[in-house]
Amino acid sequence: MRKITRAFGVTRSFVSLQAAADEAGSSRILAGQYPLLDHQAGQALGRQVGEFILRHLQSGHARPG
Repeated sequence: MRKITRAFGVTRSFVSLQAAADEAGSSRILAGQYPLLDHQAGQALGRQVGEFILRHLQSGHARPG
């Protein structure tokens, strides 16, 4: 379980980073900051970036740090 502390000392717990991202996106959609399509595109891009980084770390083309 992952815990994230936000403003005012409120701590939220999530079973995964994906669950935290889902909640953050949902709250911004409900607040009218951006539409569902932007949330979906942002999550897809985040997955692609993560997969790209993992592939390069595993292939030896990049090193952490």
